[in-house]
Amino acid sequence: MDDLLKEVKEIVDYFVYKLARNAELTEKDREILIKLILEFEKLVADQIKINENLKRLEEGLAKYENDYRELGKRAKELEERVRNLERLIFQQKYN
Repeated sequence: MDDLLKEVKEIVDYFVYKLARNAELTEKDREILIKLILEFEKLVADQIKINENLKRLEEGLAKYENDYRELGKRAKELEERVRNLERLIFQQKYN
C-alpha cells in the first residue's frame, strides 16, 4: 500500500507542478488524471469497506471477550457448587 501511495503522490505532484506553472495539460495528461481520480475513488471505497469490516471484527472480538469472561465467572460458580456438593457428600457419608 505504501508503494501505491508513493506512486500516487508522484503523479499528483507532477500534475500540481504543471498546473502551478500554468502549463497546459495534454490529452494524455487528462486521461491519466481521470484514471488516477477513478483509482483514488476505488481506493477510498475499499478503505471505507475495510474500516467497516474492521469495526465489525472489533465489535465481534469485544463480544467474544465479554462472553469468555462470563463463561469464566460461570465456570468458577460451578466449581464452587461442585466443591460444596463434595463437602455435603463427605459430611453425610461420615456423619
